[in-house]
Amino acid sequence: MNQPALRCKLPSVGPCPPRVTSKIGRSLAACLYPGLCVLLKGDLGSGKTSLAREIGAALGVSGMKSPTFTIEAVHRVPGRDFSLLHCDLYRIGQPGDDAVFSSIEEHLASGDAALVEWGELWRRPPDSDRWDIGISICSESTRAFDLSAFGERAIAALGEAYAVMLDAVTKEAGC
Repeated sequence: MNQPALRCKLPSVGPCPPRVTSKIGRSLAACLYPGLCVLLKGDLGSGKTSLAREIGAALGVSGMKSPTFTIEAVHRVPGRDFSLLHCDLYRIGQPGDDAVFSSIEEHLASGDAALVEWGELWRRPPDSDRWDIGISICSESTRAFDLSAFGERAIAALGEAYAVMLDAVTKEAGC
């Protein structure tokens, strides 16, 4: 019998002003590794795409935009041996959409990392090598971030990112 992956939920970060999103993105990007699945969760307009862009930019990927209509986009990460898959599951829900989940799983198995917007729509995401990042709208100009990790390696990596993130955001006024 398989044992469930270890899970770790960290204390929330925020509420934070928008300028802090880039610092959070850089902290997360520094600890992203091949095979990691990052599920970005939150209401429409909460900042999932902004955070994905910040993570991509910190990895040297430019021109990332939400793949709302194409569902997924693959970006080569300069100087790294993996690509970054960016998915948007907002339009998922039709018969045959399971092919999208199979595609994500194939990318992860091949060593790519994945940023998945609307991650809460994935019924059976990986149970290890996964971060869940919930973004909550606190006010028009502030957001809070809830962070969880699944699996030993993901927990260690998110713990490292969290320490850097807390240091960066506590230096910002209003966070």
